[in-house]
Amino acid sequence: MDCLVVRSNEDYFGSKVGINIPIHLDNEIVGVIGVSGENYEGISYYTGLIRATAEALLRDKMHISVNDTLDKRQKNF
Repeated sequence: MDCLVVRSNEDYFGSKVGINIPIHLDNEIVGVIGVSGENYEGISYYTGLIRATAEALLRDKMHISVNDTLDKRQKNF
């Protein structure tokens, strides 16, 4: 799924008009970033940047967590 465009507040329960951008990690959707607004063209221009930034931050955080775990195991060994 590339993006889900919500064109009406009544389309989905609790939704607002805008675009929902799925965030992937290891080929799985791990979250969604919602950008509200009626200017679909203007919003869609930034979806690739938003997705790439969020996914890079998640990969970085995951990498740091794995390294911290390995460091703790080596110290406790």
